[in-house]
Order: sequence, then C-alpha cells, then structure tokens
Amino acid sequence: MKVILSILICSCVFWGCGNSDQPLYVDSISEESEVLEWDSVYRLKRSDFRSPINGNEEFDAGSKTGIWSFHRYEGDRIVIVVHALFNRENSYFKSDSLNEELLNHEQMHFNITEYYARQVRKAVFYWPGPGDIESFTYHCQDSLIPLMDSVNHLYDLETNHGLNKLIQLKWSRKIDSLLNATDSFVNPVVKVEANRGLYWKD
Repeated sequence: MKVILSILICSCVFWGCGNSDQPLYVDSISEESEVLEWDSVYRLKRSDFRSPINGNEEFDAGSKTGIWSFHRYEGDRIVIVVHALFNRENSYFKSDSLNEELLNHEQMHFNITEYYARQVRKAVFYWPGPGDIESFTYHCQDSLIPLMDSVNHLYDLETNHGLNKLIQLKWSRKIDSLLNATDSFVNPVVKVEANRGLYWKD
C-alpha cells in the first residue's frame, strides 16, 4: 500500500520579508520558474514535482510549500505582497505513483498554505499602525507558521496521507470552505496608507 506525505517547509526562501528590489509578482504558470504562486485556477501537475528520486523516499510524494512576503513603497502607500508558494525543485513525485487522488492530496496541502497566507493578508489589511509594518507582517507569519504546520500534520494523520478516501473528501471540502470564507483576501497585494491608517486592496 502506498503512503503519501506532503511536507511543509518554511525557510528564508519562502518565508520572510523583502524590500522594493523584489519583483512585485511571481509567475504562477511559467514552466521555467522554480516556484509556483498559488492560483485559484491552476492545479498542481506531475511536471511540477521536479526533485530527483534517489530511491530513499519513504513516501510516494512530497511537497514543499511556504509563505513569502515583501513590501515596497508607492508614494504615501506601502504595498505588501504575501505569496503562498510551491517549490517545484524540492518537491518530488514517484513516477509509478501518478494518479489524480495523489495530486489532489498534494494540492490540498498547497491550499492550506494559501489559507494561512490569506490570514496574513487579513492581518496586514487591518494593521492598526503606526509602526513598522514589515516587522508586523513578519510577526504575523511567525505566529501562524506553527498553526499551519499542525494543520498539515493533522490533515495527513486523519486522511492517512490521502489513503482514506472518505476522510480525504471531508478534508477537501473543509479546505475549500476555508478558502471560500477568505476569498476577499485572495489578492496577494495589500496597500496601506502609511500616514492615515487607511487600507486598499487592488
């Protein structure tokens, strides 16, 4: 019986704060990019799992996802961009394991990451100010990472890494419901008027 594991990794590659030198958007569908930005339409494909298989993998698939943010200034506004990312180069998929159920299980891990990215955006959107919003954003991420990690572990535990089809279906519906409830924060860009504490989302 095959076992599935999706690993949540949050490191400086995905999780942290940058400055205005960073690009404003990550290409979510480019075949050349190392990472994918979460997209409401795009679904993970076998070709998105590019880490070489060395034979020591315990599970049929492993996904590395994380939250990454940066900020820039536009006049008297601060632009904060919070991405949920999937690392193609560090995610693997055994060649004999290809099936839609496994891909869906991995997609749900990515969706969990997007849900918590939205929680960061929501917190930034309601930032009370004044202060250092970059540090505030980082603090939000820092406080949510352990919760996101525990939810991913619980998801794998209760679904038996996707093998329990009935529980997998319940979890998929639950995750979809969480995304629907936070749909107003799907845009990774949040704009804050630094001087008056007013907020915009484009």
